Amino acid sequence: MNILGLFNKHLLLSGLIALLAAVIVGCGTSATATQPPEATTIPAAVSTSPAPTVDGAVPTAEPAEADPAPAQQGNAISGGIVPMQGVDNPSGWDPQRYGRAEDIGVNGLAYNQLVEYDPVNPTEIIGDLAESWDVSADGITYTFQLHRDIKWTDGEDFNADDVIFSLDRLMAPDPPKAKAGLFSDLVDTVTKIDDHTVEVKLKFAAGSFISFLAVDFNKMLPQHVLEAGVDINAYIPNPVGTGPFSIVEFTQGVSSEYVKNPNYFKAGRPYFDGIKVFIIQDKGTEIAAFRTEQVIMATSAIVNMDIEDIERLEADEEFMSRYDIFTLSDAASFHFQLNHNSPPMDNANVRRALHLALDRQEYTAFFGRGRWEIATPMTERSNSYALPESEILEYPGFRQLDGKKHPDDIAEAVRLLNEAGYTDDDPLEFTLLTANVIQFPEAAQVAKGNWESRLPVEITLELVDTATAVDRMLSHQFEVATFGAGPTIFDPDDHFRMVYLGDGGRNFSNWSHPKLEELFFQQQSEADDAKRREIVTEMQRLALNSPDIAPSVIEYSWNAFIGPVSKKIRTDAGPFVRANGLYHALKHDHEWYDPNAGQ
Repeated sequence: MNILGLFNKHLLLSGLIALLAAVIVGCGTSATATQPPEATTIPAAVSTSPAPTVDGAVPTAEPAEADPAPAQQGNAISGGIVPMQGVDNPSGWDPQRYGRAEDIGVNGLAYNQLVEYDPVNPTEIIGDLAESWDVSADGITYTFQLHRDIKWTDGEDFNADDVIFSLDRLMAPDPPKAKAGLFSDLVDTVTKIDDHTVEVKLKFAAGSFISFLAVDFNKMLPQHVLEAGVDINAYIPNPVGTGPFSIVEFTQGVSSEYVKNPNYFKAGRPYFDGIKVFIIQDKGTEIAAFRTEQVIMATSAIVNMDIEDIERLEADEEFMSRYDIFTLSDAASFHFQLNHNSPPMDNANVRRALHLALDRQEYTAFFGRGRWEIATPMTERSNSYALPESEILEYPGFRQLDGKKHPDDIAEAVRLLNEAGYTDDDPLEFTLLTANVIQFPEAAQVAKGNWESRLPVEITLELVDTATAVDRMLSHQFEVATFGAGPTIFDPDDHFRMVYLGDGGRNFSNWSHPKLEELFFQQQSEADDAKRREIVTEMQRLALNSPDIAPSVIEYSWNAFIGPVSKKIRTDAGPFVRANGLYHALKHDHEWYDPNAGQ
């Protein structure tokens, strides 16, 4: 049976109704590396097409007439309303609060960070609202110089008070935040020097501080708006921000529309006149939309296509003449959350048994087709602190015998459940909560098959929309759930904390273990790299291979997100550049549309 097809009939139909009403049109000349093009403006597209039929057919937009007014933008071409795909509704509109790429890819468009990952040189960090910064010789004091004359979109001045307010909010426990403010343990004081200068003193020299700060979730927000009582988590057309775009319309399950900030502080940017995001969850509709250029990129690296879908597109010469397909390796760890706060998952034997009986290799071979990795707290391919996979594959729960799940692990899992009181006559029963997005439904079905075929268990699958799944997990209203966690940076300070520490943004049941917490904070402040590696190694071995520690998370695969971007999307580097992290460079203020590229 094709596991990938088991749940397709249950997918939400929001991607099949009221879809895709715009396409970029216009005229212009291609930019070259040495000579700026003639000044060119691409007109905003207008939609005259009908809604698609319920079978997922994609309409064709009629072109708008070209606007002859020129707009010189150096090598860039200015204009156009770019149709993008979003895989889900945003969880909310507060950019600091939620931890999904689907969230920050749209709610973050109205705001900026102090610093950001360079969108065309992804390993570098550059200023965003900060024009520059200095670091003291001991690595403890950071002094940020802010750009002058930046205005919020309501006309108020942006200044150091907004930065201090935003940093304090990022580090505060309320409202809860999934992936923002991960530098909070590192910071000692934040001080205003003058209206355009902010000083941040760390508790110790921490190289991860500036990397965390550059992540897209760490937005600077308007103090005067929030202190006036405005709920920025609610959908508000034209919210007050400094960012490149402002939302003007949102229809749940259908689309959202954004227009450029005409007073954006980065001269000449953004190049797009606007963005229209179509929420498409059905894979067939998604693929058809890309093929017909009804959407030409996604808001982030995430699309709903499986590896098999991508391989078919890669084999299509006509499609590949118009698109590049980008891979973001190790973009997210997929895992099962076990709610240890209540029976039956409060029993360590039960958690350990489920860990031992799950076949990780089935996920990486079937779903990943050689492009995914077995999930552990860190991945060897992207993180130099990770344990070697050769060692991990010898651990109970990960090992195989003759290419199959090791029988000793299954026998031990059965023994543990029997000891906990569960037998074939009186099996363990639980509900597996599953968000209806990307590969989670199929992953839940695989786990159900793994566990029910090997253990005395009976599992009920519960498929819900993503917002409901997140709300249920945050409020501990689940027994077992499948979800994911994308690292904000590839450092032990990030993913391990998010998933294995009690206050981690992806530790939905707040499970913790005193020894793991002790080791985590010890490595965080260790300046000697060799000693830090020793601590991180011990931390990983305890989490993965200690029979006395049964974490409430069972990681099963590191997913590579792979998706198409039109060759007509251009940057200062030439073609579009995929960021190194899932939550980096998502403001789209550096891209433009060249109608002649990829011809």
